[in-house]
Amino acid sequence: MRTQTKFPMPQDYFESKEFKAQNYTQTPLPKGEYELCTFVNCDFSNSHLSNYVFTECVFENCNLSMVQVSNTSFKEVEFIQRM
Repeated sequence: MRTQTKFPMPQDYFESKEFKAQNYTQTPLPKGEYELCTFVNCDFSNSHLSNYVFTECVFENCNLSMVQVSNTSFKEVEFIQRM
């Protein structure tokens, strides 16, 4: 009997993108790697961001309340809250 090899599902790659005023509580952020991306006024509350990679990204005025981030990588990420 031959065993099937499971390969990890390919993830999308996003570079230098800006995401503004997105509501990710209704439609999830596509799973993937985000590099040099900016998220401004986005709502991630109660979202599942497990197994994502964020590298040199900025989260400005984003709602990250109760976000699940198991196995998520935040490399050189900035979280900015402006009034």
